[in-house]
Amino acid sequence: MNLPKQNLSEWASEFLEERLSQAAATIRKPELANELRTKIGDVLNILPGAAAREVERLLEIAKQHAASLAERIHPENSINTVSINASGTLMLGGCGVPASAAVQHPLMFHATHQNQLAGKAVHRALQTVAMSLSGQHILVADSMEAAIVAVAKAAQPTVKILVPRCQAIELPSGISLPDLLRSAGRTVIEVGSVDGWSIDSVLAELRDEASSSVLVTADRIVDGVVGDAAATGRTGQTMPDIRHLLHVAPYVAPRPLDNLVQPALPTLKQRCHDGVLITAGDGLLGGPALGLILGDNSRLQQIAQTRDWCWLQADLTAQATMILAMQTWVDGPVPEGSILAMLETTHANLVDRGIRLKNRLELAGYHVTVNSDQVSARLWPTGRWALPSVELEIRRGSDASESSEAFAQRLETSRPLLFCKTLGDATVVDLRWVAPALDATLAKVIIGTSETPPADPPSPEPASSATI
Repeated sequence: MNLPKQNLSEWASEFLEERLSQAAATIRKPELANELRTKIGDVLNILPGAAAREVERLLEIAKQHAASLAERIHPENSINTVSINASGTLMLGGCGVPASAAVQHPLMFHATHQNQLAGKAVHRALQTVAMSLSGQHILVADSMEAAIVAVAKAAQPTVKILVPRCQAIELPSGISLPDLLRSAGRTVIEVGSVDGWSIDSVLAELRDEASSSVLVTADRIVDGVVGDAAATGRTGQTMPDIRHLLHVAPYVAPRPLDNLVQPALPTLKQRCHDGVLITAGDGLLGGPALGLILGDNSRLQQIAQTRDWCWLQADLTAQATMILAMQTWVDGPVPEGSILAMLETTHANLVDRGIRLKNRLELAGYHVTVNSDQVSARLWPTGRWALPSVELEIRRGSDASESSEAFAQRLETSRPLLFCKTLGDATVVDLRWVAPALDATLAKVIIGTSETPPADPPSPEPASSATI
């Protein structure tokens, strides 16, 4: 069976090729099936008739559920709001999954549950991709909370856990970081204030107990030295000899994005350098909302050998899907439509595409303004990281029979979904989260025609990326 590999590793391709026919009938979540036709359309031609009809039925259900899916996502110019849009990227609230990986998740169920060797294969592939991105080994928990509990449970009951008050973050479930650690049966001491923490505040609490304590911080600490000014306002202070450092940082970059995102976003390698890192599987990594634990193999083995790990770890299917998402960031050709491809699009390219789309839409009777100055696309609704973008401010013609509300609703219920915001009588689309090669699809969705507009030739990337 000769199927398209879609950037899959060899082990994943072999599993999918063997069980694709049976797996098609297991897709249960409509939003995961919504992009199946465009991503692996060739597969439909070789599926048995019954399975192919089931896929078609689920695709229709997915279209009907598009409106309810839209209600779960906040209309912000952030990566969290993109949902199976013209770029082909699937985002569910705070959980982002590239459509190619999301579609394969139900297919992976058969690949990982009907082969007795699948567990070992998934484990090997997971360690390989983790080492490529972070230089460390990895464990995958069912959620951020499960990952934190797993690390806490692996610590001795007598160990004190210190958490800076300024970093007592609220986790996805709504519970605060200190409260979750206490629920795991550990002694938690909050240090510093809501404005910051200092080495002195840590020493005052620990006295002679540093060697039996764990510091949980989001700050970068390299070789015992605090390197982030956000920690104390005074960089270069040396930490006491604390037994373990645990970094809880939902916002990390799989690889350096210094020339793209401002301010600089810490990378996995930086966060893993001097301790154990817990981060989210979604966001930039583009996988399911799992909890990733990265660190030295001996430290992770202590966690994996606890009696609690068996129910805290992610299931095999979720881990396999996480591998597919992480492989996008390994050095090599950037997959079209991936989050990385959209991040690497230069501002000059966005401006050029905006002008082309403006000309095309105005021929169809729309009034379009291209906003390119002081426009930023945020990576997350919260947080300070952003990159320059271009917005299309679209207004219908005076003779249009469609109201602005109906126009916005049509965009939000279209397939592929296109999330936007309204500004008075205008609808605003952020081009940063639209893949460069899919402007024709974007125009088709906006115009609402039954035929795809003729495609423009691809916009060449400028030789210089100084505008990023």
